[in-house]
Amino acid sequence: MNNSIQKPIAIFIALLTFSIGYAQLPVPFKVRYQSYVKGDMTVIANTITNRSDYNNSSNIPYHNHSNHARLNDEFVMEYIDIDTDNSTFSSSSAQLILPNSENKKIIYAGLYWSSTYKYKTGTSSKTGKYQAIDKDRETIDNIKIKLPNQDSYINIVGEVLFDGLGKKEFKDCAPYAVYADITDEIKKLKDPFGEYTVANIKATQGNLSGGVASGWSLFVVYEDQSMNGKFITSFDGFAGVTDQQVDINFSGFQTLPEGEIKAKIALASLEGDNNLLGDQILFKSANERKFIPIENKIRKANNFFNSSITSDDNYFVNRKPDGKNTLGYDTCLINISNPNNSVIGNNVNQAALRLTSSGDRCYLFFAAFNVEVTEKDRPTTQTTEPLFATTQTELPYDKKQTSIPIELADSAVIDSKVDQKQTSNQIKLLASINKREAKKQQQLSTKATTINENDMSEFTDEVVQIEIYDQEILESSLSDCNLEEDLFNTINSTKIKRINVDGLSSGYYIIANVFEIDSNLKNFLSTLNEKGIQASSFYNPINTYNYVYLAKTDDKMKALELYNTNVNNTYNEHIWLLSVNNSQDSALTNLDD
Repeated sequence: MNNSIQKPIAIFIALLTFSIGYAQLPVPFKVRYQSYVKGDMTVIANTITNRSDYNNSSNIPYHNHSNHARLNDEFVMEYIDIDTDNSTFSSSSAQLILPNSENKKIIYAGLYWSSTYKYKTGTSSKTGKYQAIDKDRETIDNIKIKLPNQDSYINIVGEVLFDGLGKKEFKDCAPYAVYADITDEIKKLKDPFGEYTVANIKATQGNLSGGVASGWSLFVVYEDQSMNGKFITSFDGFAGVTDQQVDINFSGFQTLPEGEIKAKIALASLEGDNNLLGDQILFKSANERKFIPIENKIRKANNFFNSSITSDDNYFVNRKPDGKNTLGYDTCLINISNPNNSVIGNNVNQAALRLTSSGDRCYLFFAAFNVEVTEKDRPTTQTTEPLFATTQTELPYDKKQTSIPIELADSAVIDSKVDQKQTSNQIKLLASINKREAKKQQQLSTKATTINENDMSEFTDEVVQIEIYDQEILESSLSDCNLEEDLFNTINSTKIKRINVDGLSSGYYIIANVFEIDSNLKNFLSTLNEKGIQASSFYNPINTYNYVYLAKTDDKMKALELYNTNVNNTYNEHIWLLSVNNSQDSALTNLDD
């Protein structure tokens, strides 16, 4: 490869990786807590809003968790308020119960709360338009908590992780997430086990675009000298989970040299809907080639965030109210299935979580990882400050392989052993379908929060060279690239999903939304029409969902162009690609599988 071109290409790959991460991570995930402990971790949680109708008050649990359950945007949503305290306008509780609690000592407790909160109250019209009744919006960082066996609340002021108010991508529902370390308050208690009541979390009441969702989660790490040693790491940030995956890396541990490896994760997210499919959590350790989906009896592989609060295979019921369907708020503690150490093996020191969604929209703000280790592999210090850097890219790739997986291309140096022709073809395709990303990076360079101005200035000349090289590629014929089909699928396997529907015209569809309920479908199409966007829909009898699409084409490259330009800059919300009845795309993910 010509040396004059190699440098700008390498920097293009690095900038591409950054721009995708920035678009999906308004607040990159960072280590909040990390330690070795003879003990374990757990999480308790509850929602703070619920449906209110002529049959039920918001304090009555909503238990319908079937495929026919209504969603939060189909209800008038109101605050839950279980206490009789006049100083609170919202309150819900959950119990921290552990076996042999007399042997356990809490050493860390992190409280999170999150809501969709654009204004105090809102309503929706029959045409699907949302508008404010009370446009006021109060501060989000101050709440109250009543600890076990206490008669009164204490005030808590938290650290705002993210606030979507005023941000274009989040303008419809303005989600936020806040964190507070309440370890000191809990350590003062004679008995920290029992009922925790959290109050005065703010959320929109009534109706809001996308639906009202709100709740809180308390993450706890405890010691018990009778238990095996664990390496525990928690992260927080804010990620809008879409078809462009977000990865959270775990490092700094060493799994047991022999025997069964036991690991678990804890997660908290906002706006995962029960009946909208496509959201996934996948896991991969450094000794495995592929990410595997995490699932259990309640959380399915293609619908992980499903409006529930769970502890492994069970609904978490020790709370008030204890609705199975939390209408848009998710918290879970889940063991990673690891038969014969096939997912995470012995002597492993890296792992990663991957979040992706091809349909449902959700916001992750908390994640934790826990794995059994030996005491000799404990960190030299215990701290709540980050011990290990984290990124949003996959684990480092093996330089012996003959091609660079695109999702791993965060290195600015292309290994000399890589096949030059195949690498050149990959770069050409990357450049041609991501011109918009390179331009966007220039616009973001002065305001990006993850790197400073001085760091960015050294790339200025290379960015210009990238644009020139990109233009040269665009002017050439893509048919001359001789790209193999498996290369195309490798690059786009995370962007294109596949279904087969009898009688439906084959091609590539740009999907804007998926609905089960006809009234929601009609309202969405009406809203698009009012904005001058001509959309159509089709019905999939296999999963009984209606797909709204903005465009259709028989050509893959044209489909990618439409996807990367937001349908020629006519639609700025989340979209994804769907291959319908295309037998040649058998390597792509089949939504019907």
